[in-house]
Amino acid sequence: MSNSNPATRSLFRSAVLAVLCFGAAAGVAAAQSEERPSTQLFGRMPSHGDQQLDITVSGRGAYDDNVIAALDNGIVDPRTQTSGAYDGFTTQTKYTKRTRHLVFAASELSVGRYYPSLSDITSIQHVGSVGLSGTYGKTLFSLNQTAGYAPYFSFAPTASLFGPQPGEIPSSVAGSVVSRMNARTLGSSADLSRQFGRRTTLKITSSLQDTVFQQDGTGLRTEALGAHIVRNLSSDFGIVLGYGIQRGLYRLAPSATRVNTFHDLDLGIDFNRPLSRTRRVRLSVTTGSTLIRASTGATEYFVVGDAKLTREIGRTWNASAAYHRGVDMLDGLSEPMLQDSAIATIGGALSPRLELAITGGFSKGQLGISDGPVNHNRSYNGSARLRIGLSRTVAFSTEYSFYDYRFDRTTYLPLGLTPEFRRQGLSFGVDLWLPLIH
Repeated sequence: MSNSNPATRSLFRSAVLAVLCFGAAAGVAAAQSEERPSTQLFGRMPSHGDQQLDITVSGRGAYDDNVIAALDNGIVDPRTQTSGAYDGFTTQTKYTKRTRHLVFAASELSVGRYYPSLSDITSIQHVGSVGLSGTYGKTLFSLNQTAGYAPYFSFAPTASLFGPQPGEIPSSVAGSVVSRMNARTLGSSADLSRQFGRRTTLKITSSLQDTVFQQDGTGLRTEALGAHIVRNLSSDFGIVLGYGIQRGLYRLAPSATRVNTFHDLDLGIDFNRPLSRTRRVRLSVTTGSTLIRASTGATEYFVVGDAKLTREIGRTWNASAAYHRGVDMLDGLSEPMLQDSAIATIGGALSPRLELAITGGFSKGQLGISDGPVNHNRSYNGSARLRIGLSRTVAFSTEYSFYDYRFDRTTYLPLGLTPEFRRQGLSFGVDLWLPLIH
């Protein structure tokens, strides 16, 4: 195949990988005596024991109209604005152990890409998470620790609207990788909730996250601590009184830093109510405010809030939507970002062996506060994935995704990140699911 083009070689390698995955899966399926229920799609078998261990391996062939190549010493490689095919693989391991009062969970995700049209550049990303949650009487707690290495910088302001459970891998936006910037990330969180009587609940939250870009030592370290009291006036409506403090340390250069401090003053409402008799529709609304004190001494006050709506449709379909207005500190950006973000998802089974999932997100806001120059931003993202169960442990999937963002200027952006970026891609792959413990 020395005379074939890169796209042909990429598809050939993907076909070989798919055959190998299918053959391995067939051997695993033959060794399993218990047949999977016909109403369950690949990867959705319920667990009846107190522990569960799953491994998923995926091989993909894909086409992207804006392939990312490399970023070297702050100079964008001219190959970054080219289209082409690439190969991808993903391995994910999930383990869960349940006892009467505790749940322990651990996950690991590795993602690799091979770009034959870009001098055979290969990238591998690793993310791991360990979590512990439990309930003792009227006290609930959760602990979580994550660590990751990413060879690329991603800008995805809507990814965190649905937060992961302890021990789960944080979600990401398809196509949000935008430049080559090796990064190491560590994150920790600890939450405690205690109910007093029938109507009063105390919630304490804390978190720490540190991201370092290895080329130049820049990055962001955030620390947060907060306490809230929720007084329920009814079963689904309550008043929230609380205070929290956040501190963001921006490493702009090896010897230059900037610190922003957030004071979260919560005097608002907590509304969480089923909107149907069968409790298949649920709405949750929270409100609050944030006072920001910048390193220059300037202060800004913002009203913030979140709303989430979930809906069960039929026996297998689910739809959800979330809205977030807040001031967030995002990795790679050198100032806080005031933004309005929304995300919506819908998915379910079209048949016992056919599954569809659709996601769309939007964000609009400004980077920086009013005592200095601001950089306005808006972004869009979306994806649609169709998955076909071929056997108990093998599925074929195809996914289309698009991603688009725009900044007014380069102010507060990391070196090499362009003010405008848009891409779309299409991928085909085979997923091999290994339920080792169920």
